[in-house]
Amino acid sequence: MECILEHPIEVRLSIVANHLAISIAVINSLLQTAVQQQAGEKYCRIKPAEGNYSRWCFIPGNVRIDNQKLSVTVLRIVDNTTGQVDNV
Repeated sequence: MECILEHPIEVRLSIVANHLAISIAVINSLLQTAVQQQAGEKYCRIKPAEGNYSRWCFIPGNVRIDNQKLSVTVLRIVDNTTGQVDNV
């Protein structure tokens, strides 16, 4: 947080003006990281968890920040041993 406050005022104003877009980008990045931890890198044959999980699809979703409803992409994975599909 302190590093943001050290920037010039123009940068700080830009951050405030674009905080919702920044929030969406951070949320999508967190969801993508969660999928990578379970299913591995996209198109890579080396999989964590003994290859039990694969990317399945994505669905539209929403996240609320303050009183704003933001659209995000919810990634889904499938457990290859049980066939159960879960949202990340």
